Amino acid sequence: MLSRSRALARTARSAAGRLAMPALAAPLVEAVAVAPAWTLTGPLGGLGAAYAAPMATVSAMDRLTMTGKLVGLTDGERKLADEPEAQEADSEPELDAKDVAFHEETLTHKDSSFHDAQMIFDLAWAAVERIYGRDGCVFPKELLFLGGAPGSGKGTMSGYIRKMRDISAPAVEVSSLLQGERMQKIKDEGGLVGDQDVLQALLEELLKPQYSAGVVIDGFPRTRVQAQCIKLLFDKMRWLRQVYADDVVLRHRFRRPIFRIVVLYVDEESSVMRQLQRAKRLEAENNKVIDTGLGKIKKARATDVSEDLARQRYRVFKEEVYDALKLVKDNFFFHFLDASGSPEEVKDLIFHEFTYQSSLELGDETFERIRLVPEAKQVVAQARQNMVQRLSAYVTDHPELFDQVVEMILMEFVHILRRQALAGRAIIRSNNPILSSKIALNMLLDILSERGFYVTLEVQQENVPTRVEPAVPGDFSGQAIHCEVNRVWKFEVSFKRPNIRRGD
Repeated sequence: MLSRSRALARTARSAAGRLAMPALAAPLVEAVAVAPAWTLTGPLGGLGAAYAAPMATVSAMDRLTMTGKLVGLTDGERKLADEPEAQEADSEPELDAKDVAFHEETLTHKDSSFHDAQMIFDLAWAAVERIYGRDGCVFPKELLFLGGAPGSGKGTMSGYIRKMRDISAPAVEVSSLLQGERMQKIKDEGGLVGDQDVLQALLEELLKPQYSAGVVIDGFPRTRVQAQCIKLLFDKMRWLRQVYADDVVLRHRFRRPIFRIVVLYVDEESSVMRQLQRAKRLEAENNKVIDTGLGKIKKARATDVSEDLARQRYRVFKEEVYDALKLVKDNFFFHFLDASGSPEEVKDLIFHEFTYQSSLELGDETFERIRLVPEAKQVVAQARQNMVQRLSAYVTDHPELFDQVVEMILMEFVHILRRQALAGRAIIRSNNPILSSKIALNMLLDILSERGFYVTLEVQQENVPTRVEPAVPGDFSGQAIHCEVNRVWKFEVSFKRPNIRRGD
């Protein structure tokens, strides 16, 4: 690999010399190191994408700049790379013409965010695969990427979303990953934490077993390149599913991925106001800590105490983060939620957005078999309006029967409900013959529902002996018993119970 890297370096130098334009005073290409990966900017910035494409893995020695230097290397690698080329002239072969042509072509490849993303993703994936192996790259079934404007309530709503999706694992906060030991080492060495570092740290975190069922990812993507990497990860997960489709041992681990993008949005004025209010609340809490001596003093964010900084933070979200999120809105389920209302109103929006969608989470064959069964939201749609219409029709079409049902409720139900008020639940059995009428039974259920009770019904049948055939002398076959069927209607009624405050 060392000799190949040196040969590639020489190719880069020679190609750069042939492509240089005398009229340009500044260097044609600027090389920017983003440890441990690299990016080329300028007219020839597409080198990384095309160079990474045919390689299963890309070693540190293959990371070239147009000046012929290698970046992102260890001290040992750099020392070896800088040795005079004369020492290897007799023993190391040159690249063949095909390799030279390929790498010269990559130097003129047009730059784009997608090509940068492909290179960065390939490098990060190769690093992760070396650690865990291909069959160990088992990611969560559901990945929910949560983004939001400053002050939109991401912290509060993250917990609610996880509860709705039955995700028990805590949210992955990308900002916390950037405080890890590996990231700190890069900073200590004077390097910059780039998109590849962020992506690799995120991939390694997602492979932890605790996220197997699903995960909420807070703070990713923040750049256009990171947004492109989301699509590349989705494609890679689907590819792994196909690779292991015929493996009876491993195929159950590689499930069909579900990606969701959630954006909590508020306008600039609301965002600034909420950020400043957050600082005021924190100040009040800190004053309470000072007065009582209980708790710890917390430091407010700089953006929460300065209107100018708060507005700048919002503009960064709008121009960078939101712009990145929009890149993937057509690829995955994109939930754009107006978070300007109260927390309860926002939760209600989230509830409707995240109603169970079996077409996503079930296999195609399974879904086709059950799709004729209506969803719960279809069953309850306009249920109350329909109930009101039925009650009005009862009074118009069957006034006497309606009065009898009301009287029955007052005589047989109310005293039991009052007795069970503290429990919030009562079981009532009745054999009143009026319930034999289906219309009367529907009336009773609708009346109780309208008054705020939740009712379920079970009809039980009992055989009640009415007559025994007389015994016949010499007949030992037994005596016939005649029964009549007695129907009992069992109502389970629940309702909101009062809160009992205790002094202990």
